[in-house]
Amino acid sequence: MGYFLRQDNSCNLADKCRKFIRYSTIGRAVKNAGLAAAWIAVTASLIITAPPARADAGDEASDRKNAFINKIILSGNENISKKDLERQMKTRAPSWYNIFNKPRFDSRVLSRDIARLEGYYHSAGFFEATVELDRMEYTEDRRFVDIHILIEEGEPTVVGAVSFSPNALIDEDDLRKGLLLKPGEPYNSSYLATDIYTLESKYFDKGYLAVSINESVEISGYLATIQFDVIPGTQITIRDVEVSGNVLSKDAVVEKEIAFEPGDVCRLSKLVETQRNLYETGLFTVVDINPENLDPMERTVDIHVRVRERKAAFIEGGFGVGNILGGRIFGRWGTRNLFGTGRGLQLMTEYGFDLFEGEEIAFNNMQFRNNFWLYDARYSQRYIFGLKALMELNFFIQHDATVENIEVDKVGGQILTRRRLTRYTDMLLGFTDEFIKREAFGISESDDESRFITNSYSNDRRDFLINPRTGVFRFLRLKFAGGLLGGDNDFYTANVFWQRYF
Repeated sequence: MGYFLRQDNSCNLADKCRKFIRYSTIGRAVKNAGLAAAWIAVTASLIITAPPARADAGDEASDRKNAFINKIILSGNENISKKDLERQMKTRAPSWYNIFNKPRFDSRVLSRDIARLEGYYHSAGFFEATVELDRMEYTEDRRFVDIHILIEEGEPTVVGAVSFSPNALIDEDDLRKGLLLKPGEPYNSSYLATDIYTLESKYFDKGYLAVSINESVEISGYLATIQFDVIPGTQITIRDVEVSGNVLSKDAVVEKEIAFEPGDVCRLSKLVETQRNLYETGLFTVVDINPENLDPMERTVDIHVRVRERKAAFIEGGFGVGNILGGRIFGRWGTRNLFGTGRGLQLMTEYGFDLFEGEEIAFNNMQFRNNFWLYDARYSQRYIFGLKALMELNFFIQHDATVENIEVDKVGGQILTRRRLTRYTDMLLGFTDEFIKREAFGISESDDESRFITNSYSNDRRDFLINPRTGVFRFLRLKFAGGLLGGDNDFYTANVFWQRYF
């Protein structure tokens, strides 16, 4: 308890919790941030103190500074790939698709790149590494130049051991999971901040909001020994939960998505889960979860859930013209938050009509014969009898006479339910009943009814839903009609979908 009295960390802890929640939600790559910070600092000092390139090469470079770059040749790099090194450089070789705009050589940019590469090696644990301009080779007309860079990596400093103070409270095997600095791997000082962040998140998830972690590194020869001194403090429980910012939505809509309650241990994972749940409702543009009023004596904290609502109602409309289906107009009205309950309702109508008689487009043949109409209503809610599962009810009625002398009337409805099984996997189950009536050349054909069940599974591990760059998306859908379900049609279909992003 004395630890809390010495620290007076309530404001800092609240800020730290907010950062943890934000980073966890949007999946920030803290590793890259930590590496960049240390690397920039090392590079800046190297640029200031970096010796100039060899005199003969430098003079030649200044005379040919306007030459085009033909190739950049790196030699001596064994532990770091050429691709990784090229990412650190602003001097670039021409791309195969960029044949009309080749990059020009600039000796000043190259000097900074050499210092930057050396700093990058040092940050990766190669403290003896040196990088220098070896030579530059010009073509006979001196319009193009090949740049040769020589790298001497030296011996890397590797992590010998990673240890924790005896009062860590969490099993060492659990603490080691997810750390970037591992025994036998090259020592990278920029990873220290990232590993501390990882360790703090483990304590935050167990309610130790006042945890303090300090690191000490001892380097002997080419071996680095790392010690993490952990002062966990005491577990903090939730005293009160406050909700604000919801004007249209009832408090119960927000409270239903909260994954914790007063008296629970304040766990980071539950705070992040709550934020994710509230965003998934589609009702809010901002969700902030802030730990407040930390009381070290009582070992409690208040949680403030603050939201900003989206506009609930929306209206859409549009039209189109074609020489096959004629003209189309549609309108849609809906609300995401019916009477403030978080339920959704959509009403849509669509009409199609012929603009011209026959297949020839001529203004003296204009007509407005209605050949298609559709009325559609959809209702949705996020819970079924208290179980978190999205349910949607849909009813529609449709008349289609776009094909000459043939009319099709369709009436149907469906019920769908979707439930998230894991963070990445969804399951959908639906039942559809359609009644179809056909008439051709004024003669009624036999009516038929289709009843079918749709079942689908999706697994989404893409890094970003809107614009993915890496990851895999898998989808499986099965559809069964007839049999025990009845109806006039018997069939089954299977669809498999797989995407991989590079």
